[in-house]
Amino acid sequence: MIQKITSTLLLTSTLLLADIKYLSQEKIATLSKSSPVLANSYTRIIEGIDENNTYFLDVQYKGKNKNFFVDKKTGVIYKGVRFDNTGKISKFQKSPKRLKKLTESIQKGVSLSYGTGKKDLYIFTDPECPYCKKFEQQAKGLLDDYTVHIILYPLRFHKKAPAMTEWILQGLDNKEKHARMEAVMMNNSNTYTMFMSKNGKPFRYSDTIQKILLKGRNAARSLHVTGTPSIFDSQFNKINWGKLLQQERAKKKTPIDKK
Repeated sequence: MIQKITSTLLLTSTLLLADIKYLSQEKIATLSKSSPVLANSYTRIIEGIDENNTYFLDVQYKGKNKNFFVDKKTGVIYKGVRFDNTGKISKFQKSPKRLKKLTESIQKGVSLSYGTGKKDLYIFTDPECPYCKKFEQQAKGLLDDYTVHIILYPLRFHKKAPAMTEWILQGLDNKEKHARMEAVMMNNSNTYTMFMSKNGKPFRYSDTIQKILLKGRNAARSLHVTGTPSIFDSQFNKINWGKLLQQERAKKKTPIDKK
């Protein structure tokens, strides 16, 4: 009987990709009923891996993706971060089936792409979001190693975001769309105001842009995105954007922006 949960687990792992044994849906259903922690309404096991003495679980917990580790012998559940024997975070490896499904959904939701780097970066952003603007300003010139895929995700409480999004996505190609996005988010361009609703009427997207944004929202649901900026790597692991920029600055040996 699984009875308790502890805050953080720091262990080593030598699990190789070829050795991964994913749990069946039947086993996940059984585990979900085995503890009050796993059986409550705000916990959902997405996938699980059998690691001999431990179940390594990818869990949706209180609206956020977390890793849980279940000790088979004691039934104790650990929640937190684990490191491998090189000191790197031991991330949950999504199953090929799940990764394929995510890739299809996310790629359909991409609003525009730029860059020619070998690594992919997926960014959910709202052109009116102050944190998104801060990211774009600080990331300028630091993402040369990436091909950046932007998924525009205007938040409902940002009143100007729909008009900004409409103007950006009416660009003729990726280059023009990216230029418009930078104009709005980095240079405070107000050209988008031509699309602002008149007389207080609700904003209405054009049919083409509406379809693009619908695919973007489907992508957001696939990754449980609720806020912006939300940034993911090629395996759709969420990235802390502050740490990302810090690492890229260190590579380029540029001083950290103190603003």
